Amino acid sequence: MTDAIVILLTAMFVNNFVMVQFLGLCPFMGASQRLESAFGMAVATTFVLTLAAGASYLVQHYVLAPLGLEYLRIIA
Repeated sequence: MTDAIVILLTAMFVNNFVMVQFLGLCPFMGASQRLESAFGMAVATTFVLTLAAGASYLVQHYVLAPLGLEYLRIIA
């Protein structure tokens, strides 16, 4: 019975593709009305993606690879 509850909660909160699509669309709808706000959102997105990619690279090559833990890398 607990397995069914865990699966249900996981599907509702963690693997909810409807909520993920809405969260991805929400900033676009709010920031695309004016050019200044759309440009600010583009700069912020570029900044965050650059930092995330750099952090992911550093973790992969300096933490996971030396310890033989490459299987912990998330492949999406």
